[in-house]
Amino acid sequence: DFQIEGMSIRDSLLDYVTEEIIIKNSYHIYKNKDFVSFVNFARPESLYDGYQVSYKNKDKKYIIYSLEGIKLFKDNINDCEVLRKQIVNELKYLFSNPSVEENIGEISDGDPSGKSKVNISRFYLNKDLNREDIQISCYDWAEGFKFEDGSLAVDKLTVSIVTQEFLEFLKNEYN
Repeated sequence: DFQIEGMSIRDSLLDYVTEEIIIKNSYHIYKNKDFVSFVNFARPESLYDGYQVSYKNKDKKYIIYSLEGIKLFKDNINDCEVLRKQIVNELKYLFSNPSVEENIGEISDGDPSGKSKVNISRFYLNKDLNREDIQISCYDWAEGFKFEDGSLAVDKLTVSIVTQEFLEFLKNEYN
């Protein structure tokens, strides 16, 4: 099982934090309200600055469908790229003969101006409907870009694992 912060896909978020913390740190960030995102800061000894989990709205078990470790790189996209490539090489070694897709310089869906870019490496772990995909990305946000909530975007590395169901949800969300 691939883990981030000790968590895996299809675990219950309740195994790691209390329901009170989940509710306090959960947000509806998608237009379609089928999924909710929980965002939390990582422990000081963690490799990441924080993590984000997506679970189904109204699911009282808080089953994890998407899990993402986040490392911030304020105005330092070069160091982000070095770490992304290192993680990709480690994963290629870890998984036997993985199917990997590279998308370099892709326009980020999160920035409607088209000025923000993302470099993505996707690992397809199996081909069935229950598949899980791992994605390692460096987001190079356009200078001064702000999210809808007004917060300033910071360049970041993300390491995520997502279920096929969540991937389909995202495909519908952004298309």
